Amino acid sequence: DLIETAFEGMERRAAVVYRDAIEAAEKKVSKDGTAYNKDSNTINFNVEEFELMESDTVIHETTHYLDYNTPMTYENRYTKKEWARDEEGELLLKDGKPYRVEVEEVFQYDTKSVTSWISFGYESEDRVSDWEKAASILGVTKGNATPFGGIITPEELTSRSDNLHKWLREKGVSEADRPHITDVLSSFVEEQYPFSLSMGGHDLDYWNKDVQRQYSECLAAYSVLRSRNSDAVHCIEEICPNLYKLLEKGYEEMMKRVR
Repeated sequence: DLIETAFEGMERRAAVVYRDAIEAAEKKVSKDGTAYNKDSNTINFNVEEFELMESDTVIHETTHYLDYNTPMTYENRYTKKEWARDEEGELLLKDGKPYRVEVEEVFQYDTKSVTSWISFGYESEDRVSDWEKAASILGVTKGNATPFGGIITPEELTSRSDNLHKWLREKGVSEADRPHITDVLSSFVEEQYPFSLSMGGHDLDYWNKDVQRQYSECLAAYSVLRSRNSDAVHCIEEICPNLYKLLEKGYEEMMKRVR
């Protein structure tokens, strides 16, 4: 019943993709919490949590399954200058001198997951730009960000929490959608300049083990909202506009599984 409830309000193609994914995935009942296990490619459901679980949790964890079972090809096109040559490899001359021409090169790399693909395409300058945008929502700058491994003061935590709730109210984000927005905000900003948002979600140890977890959590939160056509998805665009473009493309790649 919970799984069927998860499909309510979901766009048709997403419902088909997620239903197929849940049917295809290996599922286990565990006592270690409800989560997707990348190592065993298994969705674990905590039997004690099951009755309290929200349908969004099912979609979130199934997105992790789709993510790590959707290979993509990273492609980067760039131009370089080479000496002009004929078909035999001999230098061509112009006004009696060798000359250079622009040649397009394409670098391709097959990745095993959407988040791996994102890690290739997410340029460092775009990451910094997104961090500054996301952090500004909480009144954080590089100057007052908590140092890596540092402890945020209660006063600063309260200030950032107040800023967040004010922003969510201004954007008209519903109570149901707020956890997904705060998940993106906390995971995205903490990965680079941790400041312990403490609004739920994962702790610093989780982020520090693998940078791709940032993208994975953002993709899962984005996909829950996107699959339901929620306007709140545009808040993610405001939080990290450069990453948002990659999340969109990754989501569309997962949706190609539709029958």
